[in-house]
Amino acid sequence: MSVLAIIASLSLLSWLWLTFCQGWTDVRLPKRPSPERSAPPGPRATVGRGDRPGPGRGRGAAAEPALAAGQRYPGAARVILVDDGSTDGTGELARKLAGAGGLPLTVTSPGEPPAGWTGKLWALRHGVELAGTDAEYLLLTDADIAHGPHSLDELVSAAESGSLDLVSQMARLRTETAGSS
Repeated sequence: MSVLAIIASLSLLSWLWLTFCQGWTDVRLPKRPSPERSAPPGPRATVGRGDRPGPGRGRGAAAEPALAAGQRYPGAARVILVDDGSTDGTGELARKLAGAGGLPLTVTSPGEPPAGWTGKLWALRHGVELAGTDAEYLLLTDADIAHGPHSLDELVSAAESGSLDLVSQMARLRTETAGSS
């Protein structure tokens, strides 16, 4: 068999796997042992990011569910939203929601990134610095990711029950075009 035939076969098998078997690779966070658990030790910080202006941006209304969801977390936690120049109203919306209850919310703007930094990495660095060294866990997310009310609790629970240093979760993508249904 030629090298070209082997490459073509591997490519075909990969596409068949992605097309028909992709659902088998779905990995979920472990279920919590009980809906109510005692407050875990140590503070948590959630660092969110409002988007910079650019193509496909301007999703202030889309950010509302993520900010307004109101995490139900039994321990100490806070939200830091880094507005890195968004023009979609994310920062203003977050400031309005800050007094609506739920986790304490800080809205900050780091200014323009220095040479060599991209907007997202600069915003994340700024948020992580604000979280401080006492934050045992950090949840890094974009402001337009809608988190369920127990999302933070489930992520921390998965990390602690599995003695994990890192837990990563992919957002379920929702599309709104005819071609995506």
